[in-house]
Amino acid sequence: MNRHDSESINKTELLTQIRASIDEMGFQNDDCKMKWELEKQMFYLKIKDILSSQLHSTLNVESIYENMCKLVVNLLGVEIFQIFFYDGVERFHYLGIADGVSDNAVKTVLSQNRDELIADVMKLAKPLPVVSAGLCADSNLSPTSLPVACVPMIADGQVKGVMTVEKLINQKPNIDMEATELLKLLLKEATLALTNGYAYRRMENAAMTDGLTGLYNHRCFHERLDREVERSIHNASPLSLLMADVNGFKRINDAYGHRHGDETLKKLANILRSNVRSMDMPARYGGDEFVIILPETDAKRAAIVAERIKKSVASHRFHKDDESVQLTISIGIASLPPIMNKEELIDVADRDLYRDKRKVRRKE
Repeated sequence: MNRHDSESINKTELLTQIRASIDEMGFQNDDCKMKWELEKQMFYLKIKDILSSQLHSTLNVESIYENMCKLVVNLLGVEIFQIFFYDGVERFHYLGIADGVSDNAVKTVLSQNRDELIADVMKLAKPLPVVSAGLCADSNLSPTSLPVACVPMIADGQVKGVMTVEKLINQKPNIDMEATELLKLLLKEATLALTNGYAYRRMENAAMTDGLTGLYNHRCFHERLDREVERSIHNASPLSLLMADVNGFKRINDAYGHRHGDETLKKLANILRSNVRSMDMPARYGGDEFVIILPETDAKRAAIVAERIKKSVASHRFHKDDESVQLTISIGIASLPPIMNKEELIDVADRDLYRDKRKVRRKE
C-alpha cells in the first residue's frame, strides 16, 4: 500500500481545518488553553469518526485488516506490525507491512517469538512499558528483539488480542504520546470490528457446513458445483465429481447404535479430507453419502483419487470399545467434458456409484 494513498488521513491538513473552524468561533489567542483543549477534542472526535467509518464499513475480516493496515501505516507512520487476535474460539495472526519494506526486515520480525510478550500484555490488559531503545522495563530481552510498542486489543471489557508495532518509518526508536493515543483509539474500533467480523464468519461457516462431520453441506455443494461447472466450460478445463457411499452402513447403526454410526461418519469425513487437495471440496450429500468436487481433474486422475480413498477406508479400523470394525466405500465418477452441465454430472456419478456398489455385493 502507498504511504501517500489519497484515502489516507493527513493529520496536518486535518488539524489546519479544525484550527480554522475554531478561529471562526472567535478564539484568536493561540495560547488560549480553552482553544487548545477544544482543538484537541475536535481532532480526536474527527479521527474517531474516520476510524469508525473505515473499520465498520464491512464484516469481511480480510477487508477489516486491509483497512486497518492503511490506517496504521498512514496515520501512525508504522512500517511493520503484527496482530495476534483471539475470537473466543480460534487464534489468528496478521502481519501488516507498508510498501517498500525489505524481505529481510519481515523475516527478522517473523523469526521473533512473541508468545511471552503477548501473554503478559493480555494478562495485564494494558500496554507494556517501552523505553526509547525499544526495551521493555523489567525484561532481560535485548532491544532488537522487542517491538516498539505492544498494546492490548480490548472490547466489552475483555482482552481480545495484542498488536505489536515492530518498526516505525524513519527508524524512530519509539512511538510518541500522540501516536500512542491514536493507536489506542484505532485499536478500540478495530477490536470491535474484528469481533463482529469473526462472529459473522462463524455464522456463515455454520450455514455452509454439516453439523456432524464438519464438511460442507448439501446446499453449499450445489452452489460450489454451479461455479465450478461454469468455470470449467468457460476455461475449457477438466472437472470431476466423486460420489461415495458407505457399504453396509445400516449394519453399523443396527449393531452398535446411531451414536457409533455418527462417530464413524466423522472419521470417514477425516479420511476424505486427508486424501484430497486444498482446492478440492468434500461435502456430505446426505446420510452416509458423500461427494467430492475435483477442479482441474480429468477422469483418469479422478479414478486414481477414488482408488486412494477406497484403500484408505478399507485399511482403517473403526473401533467400538475393544472391537475393530472394517468398512468399505463405493465411489462413482463423472467428468466434464464430455458431460456438459451440473445435473448430468451428478446423475452420471450417481449411476456409476451404484454400478460400483453392485460389484461389491457380487463379491460378498
